[in-house]
Amino acid sequence: MIFTIEDKFQKEEIAREVLSKLPDWFGLLESTAEYVNCSRGMPFWADIENEQVRGFIALKETSPYTVEIYVMGVLKEFHRNKIGNKLFRTCYNYAKEQGYLYMQVKTVKEGCYDG
Repeated sequence: MIFTIEDKFQKEEIAREVLSKLPDWFGLLESTAEYVNCSRGMPFWADIENEQVRGFIALKETSPYTVEIYVMGVLKEFHRNKIGNKLFRTCYNYAKEQGYLYMQVKTVKEGCYDG
């Protein structure tokens, strides 16, 4: 089930827990720490089932008209369960309700980094 997380310390705890278990995507300690720290002040949702955090998403406003998916992670054992889709839909609906006109996500082209 998707929950809106308001408490900045809970956001930090959730982001750290999930990202630390995804080293294939978030293996650089400095950038992971930045994701964890910065997401504390952003709109933030988590998928939690039976007290188990399975994934989360945070949005960053980049202009009065635009938000970006700042960071998102779903634990590997829960991939292919539509958790990412539910998290995306939740933040998409939030962005529409808030009057944003654009949503973006930035990714790295495959092959740019070793690993």
